[in-house]
Amino acid sequence: MNIIKRYTVKSILNFGIIFSIVLTLILCSVDLFTHLDSYTTNGVTTSEALKLTLMYAPEALMISIGFAFMLSVLYFLANLHSSNEIICILNSGISYIKVLKPIIITSFFIAVFSFGFNELVAIRTKALRDVKLRNISSIHDSYDSQNIALADIENSYMIYALNYIDSKQTLTGVTLISTDSGSVIRTDAQSAVWDNDKGYWIFYDVFEYIPLSDGSDTIINNYPVLNMKNVVIEPEMFRNVSNEISTMELETAFKYVNRMKNLNPEQYASMATDLYERLFTCLTPFVLMLISCSMNYRFKKNAFFIVLLVAIGLAVVYFVVRMVTLLMAEQGVIQPYMGSLFPLFVIIFLSFVFSLSTRK
Repeated sequence: MNIIKRYTVKSILNFGIIFSIVLTLILCSVDLFTHLDSYTTNGVTTSEALKLTLMYAPEALMISIGFAFMLSVLYFLANLHSSNEIICILNSGISYIKVLKPIIITSFFIAVFSFGFNELVAIRTKALRDVKLRNISSIHDSYDSQNIALADIENSYMIYALNYIDSKQTLTGVTLISTDSGSVIRTDAQSAVWDNDKGYWIFYDVFEYIPLSDGSDTIINNYPVLNMKNVVIEPEMFRNVSNEISTMELETAFKYVNRMKNLNPEQYASMATDLYERLFTCLTPFVLMLISCSMNYRFKKNAFFIVLLVAIGLAVVYFVVRMVTLLMAEQGVIQPYMGSLFPLFVIIFLSFVFSLSTRK
């Protein structure tokens, strides 16, 4: 049995690595041709263009590794059936489940490798490459945002701003709604600037509306400058960072999303979905290899091509369901983590059904 395990794992890894390299090279070639016009227009040297293409390789590997090992498992099991090796294995008293067991365990370790490689190499390389591409095209990211509304439950206030200018750490068109001894106080300011040394916002050209306790009248105060020591929401919370969750340091991303859960629940759903998608993307090789294990290889002719078509069909189902559930998670219809996990449950169920049908 140990010999069969070693043979199975070695074959899967050998084929998987070869397919991964081939698919990665294909994706790198496509990326090179995609940016070729930009490179020539902006005078990028051949060596720099090749370097940028090479920097895309980790991201391309993350895209291709799942499909590569799906093909590896399909090819290995199809050959095992077509050459009648599976008959010898089964006649020796080894069940088909035991043949698949090392494949499933290998898929788990490939998923762990994918997660580590993605976090330590692919994401960091992608961030550096994106900066270089933006510099070549003279495109700069803007963290400026508009129509921002955040709520600080602990300090009992909500702040709204028409615009946030990141380069100046400045808010414009500011409205602050706070509570004091049961009274709702409204503070309007033309602008607000973050003070890094003091750690709070300074409001300029301020009108403060304080209702009397009996509700008969409202006191209006006007200040040219007002230090808002209780407004301590960091400028980063006002940034437009919807596309940065996928490239942030993982610990920083978790802290940011958790803080946003209380400050802006609507934006939290979208950001948390992106974060969980980043975490669970590493499960793609596991899912696709699981699909390959559930196929029926008992075809007399063209077994590999037939099961390949069926496996691709199941993979399409997985990615379509994943796309739908991610959209639902971003809209807050379902929990953010379910956007990535629900498709996995669907595929596990379908694989179980397919595996049962192959035993009949």
